[in-house]
Amino acid sequence: MANLHKKPSTLPKPYFKIRVNYLHLAIRYAGKESNYRSTGIKIDQGERWHNPSRSIIPNDQKTALVRQIEANLGDIFYTFKAKRQSISADMLLDYVTNKRDWTTDIPNLLGTIDAYIESRRDELESGIICKITFGRFIVRRQNTAEFLARKYKTNHLPLDQIQPIICTEYKTFLKTQKRYGKEVVNKDLGFMKRVFSFAVMNGWTDRNVFESYKPEVVERSIKALNLKEVRQMMNLSNLDPTTDRVRWVFLFSCFCGLNHSDMRVLKPKHLETLTDGKIVLRQPRTKNNRSRVTPLPPIALNILKMYESHCEKTGFLLPTELPQDANDRLKVLQAQMKLERFPLTTRIGRATFSTLLANLGVPTDILKNATGHSNTQTLRKHYTDYYDETTINAVWEAWNRMS
Repeated sequence: MANLHKKPSTLPKPYFKIRVNYLHLAIRYAGKESNYRSTGIKIDQGERWHNPSRSIIPNDQKTALVRQIEANLGDIFYTFKAKRQSISADMLLDYVTNKRDWTTDIPNLLGTIDAYIESRRDELESGIICKITFGRFIVRRQNTAEFLARKYKTNHLPLDQIQPIICTEYKTFLKTQKRYGKEVVNKDLGFMKRVFSFAVMNGWTDRNVFESYKPEVVERSIKALNLKEVRQMMNLSNLDPTTDRVRWVFLFSCFCGLNHSDMRVLKPKHLETLTDGKIVLRQPRTKNNRSRVTPLPPIALNILKMYESHCEKTGFLLPTELPQDANDRLKVLQAQMKLERFPLTTRIGRATFSTLLANLGVPTDILKNATGHSNTQTLRKHYTDYYDETTINAVWEAWNRMS
C-alpha cells in the first residue's frame, strides 16, 4: 500500500490485490485512496498475480484485461481533465469497474463548483488571483454543501433538478444561518452566478438559475480616525507590552496605508532609499498582487526603529499579532480613548491613511498608487471621506476666487 505521507501524485495510480480468488482494485488520486473493489477477474488454480509486472501468470488473456483497466483509467482521467469536471478516486474506480459512467451523468451542483474552482487554478498559479481569493472559493463551496444538507438533505443535487427558487433559498440561508451581511451575500451569490454560467458554457445545463439575481445596494459609511484621535492614541500610556505593540503596528497602518495581512509579511526588501534620502515602501498587496509605492513619514520610520531587534530575529519588520488578537487589543485602546463612533479594528488603519491624505489635498489618482487599489471608484466609496471642515474651506475658497 502507498505511503500516505508522500506528496500527492498528479496522476491516478492503481493498486491491485487478491481477495477471495478475485483481483481487486483500488485507486489513489490527489492524496486520497478509494476502497478496494473487484475487477471481476478470477485467479484460477495454477495462476498467480505478479504485482511488480502487474501480470497474471501464465494467463496472457487475463493480463490483457488488466492492461485494459489501466488504459481505461488513463482515458477517463484525461476526459475528466478536458471537460474540467471534478475528479475523485472513487469516481475513477466507479468508471473502470463499470459501476457508473460519470462522463454521461448530469453533473451535480457540488461537482460543478469543484470543476469551476479547478478551472480557476491556472489563474492562481499565474498570479492573476491570489491565495486569499482562491481560499474564499473553497469556503463558498463549503457553504453550499451545508446549505444542501440543511435544505435538501443531500449533497448530490443534479443541475437539471435545480429550480430558480434556490437563489432566494440560498440568500436566506446566508443571512439567517451564516449571519452574513449584504456585502458578503452579494459576493457569494455572485460566485454562484458565475458557477452556473460556467455550467451553461460546458453544456451541463441550459439555464442559469442565478441569472436574475441583482446585488443589493450596500450603504457603507467610511470609518476612519481623524488626526486628533490618531494623536490621542499616540499619547496613550501605561499599556501592557502586547497592547503597546498592537498600538504602534496599527499607527504604522494609519501612516502607510497597509492592511494587517500586508504588515504581517513586511520585510526589509520592501524598503527602498531614494537618492534624495527619502525611504519609500514598495510592496505588492497580498490581496491582488498590485504594486504600490508610498514614502514613509518620520513617525513610521520611528516605529520601524522601535522593532529593529524583532526584525533581526524574525526577518519581519513589525511584531504583528493574529488579526483577532489584534482586534481584541484594539478594543482596549478604544476604551482608553473613549472612542464611541465605531468599533476599532485593524481595517480602520488603512481607511484612516486614505482619509487623512485626501483631506490634506492628495488627489485620489495618487492615493490609488499609494494604496494599491485597482481603481479610484473603490477608493472613494470605501476608504476616503471628506471632513465637514475640508468641504467648508474648499467651497469658501472657490467663492473667494470668483469675487
